Amino acid sequence: MRAHRLVGLALGLGVGLAGVADADVEDPMVLPPTAIHATLDGTQAKLVARFAHRVAGTEQTALMLSRPWGAVITGASITVEGETHRLALVRKDAADAAFDAIHEAAPGSARRWGVVIADAGMMPSATFLAPHAAWATIDLELSMPTCFFNDTRYALVPADWEKAFDVALRNRPISDAAIIACRGMRGRGDDAGMLALPSKELASRPPGEPRLGVTAGRLPLQTTHFARVELDLAGTLSAVPPDLATAIVIDGSRSVDGDDLEAERRVVASYLRHAPSSRVQVIAYARGAHAILPAWSLASRAAPRVDREIRALVTRNGSNLDVGLAEAATWLNRVEGTRRVILFTDERLAEAVAKLPASTLVSLLPPHTLVHVVAIDGQADALERGETMFADVATATEGIAVRGGIRDGGTGDAELLARPISLDDVTIDAPGWTDDGGGTCPSDEAGLALREGHACTWWWSGTAVSGPITVGGRMWGHPLSRIVHPDPTRAVALARERQPRSAFEGAIAEQLMDAAHAVNGRWSLFGSWGGRGGYNDLAEGGGIGLGSICGCDTAGTLGRGGGTGTLKLNPFSLESQLRNGLRACNVRHDRVEVTVETTLQEIVALDVKVVEGLGFDQSPTSQTTKQACAEEALWNVSLALQDPPFHATTELVIGPAGY
Repeated sequence: MRAHRLVGLALGLGVGLAGVADADVEDPMVLPPTAIHATLDGTQAKLVARFAHRVAGTEQTALMLSRPWGAVITGASITVEGETHRLALVRKDAADAAFDAIHEAAPGSARRWGVVIADAGMMPSATFLAPHAAWATIDLELSMPTCFFNDTRYALVPADWEKAFDVALRNRPISDAAIIACRGMRGRGDDAGMLALPSKELASRPPGEPRLGVTAGRLPLQTTHFARVELDLAGTLSAVPPDLATAIVIDGSRSVDGDDLEAERRVVASYLRHAPSSRVQVIAYARGAHAILPAWSLASRAAPRVDREIRALVTRNGSNLDVGLAEAATWLNRVEGTRRVILFTDERLAEAVAKLPASTLVSLLPPHTLVHVVAIDGQADALERGETMFADVATATEGIAVRGGIRDGGTGDAELLARPISLDDVTIDAPGWTDDGGGTCPSDEAGLALREGHACTWWWSGTAVSGPITVGGRMWGHPLSRIVHPDPTRAVALARERQPRSAFEGAIAEQLMDAAHAVNGRWSLFGSWGGRGGYNDLAEGGGIGLGSICGCDTAGTLGRGGGTGTLKLNPFSLESQLRNGLRACNVRHDRVEVTVETTLQEIVALDVKVVEGLGFDQSPTSQTTKQACAEEALWNVSLALQDPPFHATTELVIGPAGY
């Protein structure tokens, strides 16, 4: 507990310690949460982290609180002796002044409680004035950005926060894919844990409706406006139509070698696995064309026979792709529902066939038939979007053109032919706005594709007249667009996300901090309750400051930010920190002689002698207990010295006067 107060002391004075931000929450210098509850509010995670600490009486106690990188403190409640007190968000200088007023006031019949939670830079600090020792529970409310992946929003937290999660949060596994998808949020290496919050709005949309969402918020400041746009794709972007009928037209010409034919067989088998409840017919073409199934068949039942027939297929001369499409049309005209063609070609064709216009080939098929074109490559491991012969046929019917295959042992898959699994050619048009460069999606990258389950964001800056923003893309060949008007009701959430990550200075930085309504360099949380008495009788060596920047004078005294007093004992001196370390032992009226050997911030040797003061109990038992307590307490002190020597031996006498 003493180590918490020592480091909290440094933060209360605004003096940063090297390495503090990277401290693990197990480090005794940082108070970890004992319980964490989390909910979603739009794209933000709302957390309530509970901290518990026994504050010392009639002295100031400062605690350093663990906080995830990128999170801001939006509120807090303190529970002491069964009563809960809500802290108010007030200007930092006003909080410092109010805290100092309690500290500097004369003691009365009952001293007043005072609490300030301030942004000390790397970690927040909670500073208490307490009339007596008591357990204090801090319920700290935080807001932080999330990463969307597979219908879940993730937030990055320190690794040891995970053991404080609610039971429901602890039981949600985090996949490696989620960690990879959210790596762009990882601002600090010590934020190694993740919490998962389900977000099922997109996944619950009716079949046939695109499961994608675009949200936009607007942050209007005095000098500029910011907009944040997020594009989210559900974990399953689309479904295979329940009334689907697919005519699979495979290339059975003699130019198809053994590897190409095997690749066709593997692609067809994969497609049937991804559309098991659909109807299917398979047609092989060369100079002529013929169906290899006697009738339309359920894909899952036909798969074994289709596999055998393709393995046994005898290739022939001729590559009359148009004849294959005409045969497919004959079969498609016999069924109702969603009609589809998958057209394979090795792109080795007669010149007359290669020059056939897309309009001619499309006219062979029933209206509204979608066509996928597969340029088969027996040496490829996967199917990839790209330019192929007859790609214009796919474009004209809102299908896709792919190139490649699936080799034995490869990772390829034909799911992209069974249903759309990505939004392709993603674009954003934001007239009147300027790309701010803070998002995860580039605004000027041609051909950008976003896979299902993923998301990306853009940040823009503009003015009050900057208007709506259009996000577009294609699902297969079908164009989609969403026009969004950045919503100013999300301004506070945007400021909270933007402010900790902002590189802005001056007026914009101040406006961001004001708009966030959170603890930062301009705002603190303050509360007081209880009696009217102050603590000015304890000012000698007993107070600490709250300023965000150390104001050290030539005598080594330290200012308190908004206050008027100064400390007469430098809290970063070795004597001060050893004196604080002895507070848990009953040596208040005794003389403690200490010889301490240090190397930088480390105690390497220690000799302690407690000489009891006159007029007090000097029994051997009491003396032995005090001696043991003092030795143990001083060995447990975590030093935080200013400009410490590499090696030093110091003799100190810590007498009763300082207490």
